[in-house]
Amino acid sequence: MYASGFVGTDDRRWTDLLEHLPYDVYQTPSYVEFSARNEGGQPMAFLCGTSRNRCLIPMIARPVEDADGVWRDASSPYGYPGILCAPEAGAADLRWTLEQLLEACRTERIVSVFIRLHPMQPLPPEALAGFGSVIDHGETVYVDLTPPLEQVRRGYRSDHRAGVKKLVTLGYSATIDDWDRLDEAAALYRTTMQRVGADPWYIFSDSYFRDWRASVGKAAHLCTVSSQSGTLAAMGTFTFVNGLAENHLSGSGDAFRAVAPAKLRVDTTLEWLRDRGCRRFHLGGGVGCRNDTLFQFKAGFSQDRARFRTFRMIADESAYAQLTRLRKVGAAEWDENYFPAYRAPKHTRKTNGGPVLVGAGGAKEVR
Repeated sequence: MYASGFVGTDDRRWTDLLEHLPYDVYQTPSYVEFSARNEGGQPMAFLCGTSRNRCLIPMIARPVEDADGVWRDASSPYGYPGILCAPEAGAADLRWTLEQLLEACRTERIVSVFIRLHPMQPLPPEALAGFGSVIDHGETVYVDLTPPLEQVRRGYRSDHRAGVKKLVTLGYSATIDDWDRLDEAAALYRTTMQRVGADPWYIFSDSYFRDWRASVGKAAHLCTVSSQSGTLAAMGTFTFVNGLAENHLSGSGDAFRAVAPAKLRVDTTLEWLRDRGCRRFHLGGGVGCRNDTLFQFKAGFSQDRARFRTFRMIADESAYAQLTRLRKVGAAEWDENYFPAYRAPKHTRKTNGGPVLVGAGGAKEVR
């Protein structure tokens, strides 16, 4: 039995617990350390376990502004770390885990917790709702890779099937794990983000991609699509662990938009993953979880859907209210979508109409 509490990434109990759970890459100590380096804060996890109920919650803790370092808050790293529980755990087990989390937060003076739940690891929402707010942000797309490959491809939308065939006919080719092209792929990703007007937070450097690969290790993969002349036309990074693959970052060259080389990237990745025993490839959703062109592109590969939800918990109502009052001083406008409220900016920020996911690190539109 594990004693419930917060642990650091160097605590062996974290890796020991993962050996008993169907974890995703977002829940590993090395990934949480990587995220903390890029997002700022202290990497840690809340863990607890009995013979029946084993649970892990990856987090990044940060001191709260205007609180002289007395309080901290905690949020999920970028991605879908969620709340990882044993498959046999039920609603009562989850409630017990959250009771332990709430008590530990109060002991450690953590005023609030923001968790990005994992769409592919669903939890009973009624158990979560008793301890905070569960926000449903919309659908994500995943591909079931357990049927034969021909059947998986028959599930593509007709324009996607035709698009993949056309790219092959034109001489485009895709390669998995050509790491010599990582910097080139990172540059293409940045060009794509600038073209679509992405938040500057998402303009990741070459060093980010290198650090990501080193941190994720064998679970990290890269797909590159080349034109007939060998020019990089599209790229995508993804992870694969325990039968589950996650789309990470991707981009396409502006000169190749007419032929949509990303279709060949996804198709090649699906085939590669299925050949290696992957059961599901989670493509994610649209910008801000909207039903936009990005969502429709992903939806062209599968009719399978999951729900993306976040969980917001206030551990100390009095401290939360006081910190929020301090933050509102001098604020021109207030964005009610922010959580925690005391981290809302004191100026107006447009979010292109998409729901804002926020945590202790500030606001980021869902990608």
